[in-house]
Amino acid sequence: MAVAELLAAITRCLAVVMRLEALWASWEKMRLEGGPGIVTFFRDYLDPMMRVILDPQGPFHAYDPNKTDPDGERDMPEPLPHSPLTVPDLFRLD
Repeated sequence: MAVAELLAAITRCLAVVMRLEALWASWEKMRLEGGPGIVTFFRDYLDPMMRVILDPQGPFHAYDPNKTDPDGERDMPEPLPHSPLTVPDLFRLD
């Protein structure tokens, strides 16, 4: 899969977008902590999340960059059920 195709697929797949947003928020928090925060981010957050995202049975399991629906849209799996969550919600203390 070419990089451009992967990026297009990521923007269409809400399950992946949610995971990447959570990774970004975690990265921002941990990089500001300094010390072992960045190593912890890679070990505990990025590496496991990328294994899920890129797993053959993961969010892209039904993605075929060459397949299109009759309306011309790419065939993507249904998003996983979720509740909307904003980045500020991740850091609320209450």
